[in-house]
Amino acid sequence: MKNDDRVLLRSLARYGERHGLELEVFSLGWIATLSRGGRRQVVFGYDLGLNSSSVLKLCDDKAATAEVLARSGVAHVPHRLFVHPEIFPFVHVPGNWRGLLEAFEAFDRNVVVKDNNGTGGREVLLARDPATYERAVTKLFERARAVAVSPFMDLGREVRVMLLDGEPLLAYGKERPVVVGDGRASNRQLIERRIAEGELALSEDAWSAISCELGAVPAAGEVVAIQWRHNLGMGARARLYDLEGPEIAETIDLARRAQAAAGARFCSVDIAAAPDGERVMEINAGIMLENVVSWHPEGETLADRIYHAALDRIWQV
Repeated sequence: MKNDDRVLLRSLARYGERHGLELEVFSLGWIATLSRGGRRQVVFGYDLGLNSSSVLKLCDDKAATAEVLARSGVAHVPHRLFVHPEIFPFVHVPGNWRGLLEAFEAFDRNVVVKDNNGTGGREVLLARDPATYERAVTKLFERARAVAVSPFMDLGREVRVMLLDGEPLLAYGKERPVVVGDGRASNRQLIERRIAEGELALSEDAWSAISCELGAVPAAGEVVAIQWRHNLGMGARARLYDLEGPEIAETIDLARRAQAAAGARFCSVDIAAAPDGERVMEINAGIMLENVVSWHPEGETLADRIYHAALDRIWQV
């Protein structure tokens, strides 16, 4: 997908036609404006302009989001922040390694290390021994200003809830790709069989993110998750929930509490089922619907319903 062919831009064009707004797209498709008369609204990336700048920065910072949620009493996945050594002169931090080792032990030597400002599930690394942990942190500090460390949790379902001023607009589950053993074929053979039968599609990124042991032969009937992450861009499939259904009610309530804690107006909240109950993983202030449109039978219509609801608040339609 190229920037100038995003779902958001197509939705903006349809909104402009409907309400007599002029759309201009520039900066390689990353910036757009809607204008009418003397009024002009800038859309930057996936930010329509409803959220404040402080909310945008908060939601872009995994550790900061976790701290805000903690102070508001919202169940969440903890993230500990470690800044690049070049930033030490500007903060009261004596160094990282003691804190990193303390976090490793506190999280039972089973941690997820990620770019504190990363997106899309990239540069998210799993470490279960000190050497792997050190390599992961070192690798991320080659390009990241800060690293977040969180405990690895054996998560069940992961749900994304999209909200506008507390009103749920969409909720879908992200189900990891799996194979089912037959007692004879290896995980690699089972994966390749599902791909050949058209039941599974894995991008190059998704192949590189596979975490199961490819040479292992699972027992007959054994379900093996191909990877430990739930990202749609990494091969996970989406399951749409009925917003009025009882199975999603508590999840939506938790998402609302997270939205309120962050002060966001238009956002998506990722919630995962941990062994001790549901927890907020992150809050996204920019709403990207490319993956949703790709699997939903009426994806463009759904995108319009979500984006146009937010635009109506901006233009007071």
